Amino acid sequence: MRALACLLALCVGLPALAQQRPPGFPDRPVRVVYAAPPGGQGDLVTRFLAERMTPRLGQPLLVDNRPGGSGVVALEYVLRQPADGHHIAYGAAAWVLSNPALQPSMPFDISRDFRAVVRFGIAPQCLFVRSTLPVRSARAFFALAKSQPGRMTYASFGIGSTSHLQMEMLKHLTGTDILHVPFRGSAQGIQEVATGRVDAFLIDFAPSRPFMETGQVRCLAMTGSARYPEFPEVPTLAEEGLPLNLIGWHGFFVPAATPDAVVNYLAEEVMRITRSEEGRAGLQRLGLLAVADGPAEAQRIHTQDLERWREAVRISGARPE
Repeated sequence: MRALACLLALCVGLPALAQQRPPGFPDRPVRVVYAAPPGGQGDLVTRFLAERMTPRLGQPLLVDNRPGGSGVVALEYVLRQPADGHHIAYGAAAWVLSNPALQPSMPFDISRDFRAVVRFGIAPQCLFVRSTLPVRSARAFFALAKSQPGRMTYASFGIGSTSHLQMEMLKHLTGTDILHVPFRGSAQGIQEVATGRVDAFLIDFAPSRPFMETGQVRCLAMTGSARYPEFPEVPTLAEEGLPLNLIGWHGFFVPAATPDAVVNYLAEEVMRITRSEEGRAGLQRLGLLAVADGPAEAQRIHTQDLERWREAVRISGARPE
C-alpha cells in the first residue's frame, strides 16, 4: 500500500512539473549571447550551465559569441531578436553596469529595454600587488600610497572598466593619489604587475592565478561581503576598513517584453543548478561564487548597483575612450 501511495503521488506530481515549462517554449535552440570571444569566463560558465539545462529544456542551449563595443554589440543584437526567451544576453558587470554607467548615449537604455532573469554568480576580485612591494595588507598599501602621492601606480583593463572604477572608488575612500595605467586587457595588466613595472591591480583570479603560484604577485584583500572559500586566509576589503560596494557579478538578461512565464522558467532552471552542491562547486572552479537571485531580486540589485557605478564614474571623472 505504501508503494502504491508513493507511485500515485509521483503520478500526481508529474503534471505539475510539466506545467513549469511555458507552452511552446522552447521550440528551437536557446542562445546565450556572450560579448567576448570563446574561452572567456562567461563563455565557460554558459557551457557549464548548458550541459545541465539542455536535457530539461528539451532544446540545446548554445553560446553565441559576439564581441565588440564593451558589450554593446551583443546586447543590441539580443534586442533585435523576438522577445520570446530564445535569445538571452550574458550580463557580466562590465557590460550591464560599468559600461552603461560610463556611456549615457548608448543605443539602448539598459534599465528600460532589458529585464534581469537571474543573478547566478559573484566574481570575487583581489587587490594584487607586485611581490617586491613592502606591504602585507590593503590598509598598509594605501598608507604607503598616501605617504608618496602620485608616485605609485595601478593597472586597469581600460578607462571606465570595472578595474578602473573600483580602484578610483578606493582612492576616494582612502584619500590617496595613485597613478592610473590603463591596458587593453587584464592579461597584459597583471603581467606588468608581476614584472614589477606597475604596483597594483584589482582583478579576478583567472589571469592572475599563474603569477600567484610563482609568487610574483600578492593578494592583499578581496571584494565582496564574505571571504572566498578557496583563499580563506585573505580578508575582504570591508574587513580592512574599506567598504567597496562595487561588486562584479554575472547573470542573464532578456528584452523587457519577454513574457513573465518564460523569464520565471529560465530563472528557476538556472537557480536549480546554483543551489546544488555540484553547481556551486562547478562555478567556484570557474571563478564564481554561486548565488540564486530570481528576476525580482536580480532586477533590484541591478538597479541599485547601476547607480553605484554611475557615482563611481562621477567621482573618477572617467570619459568614454
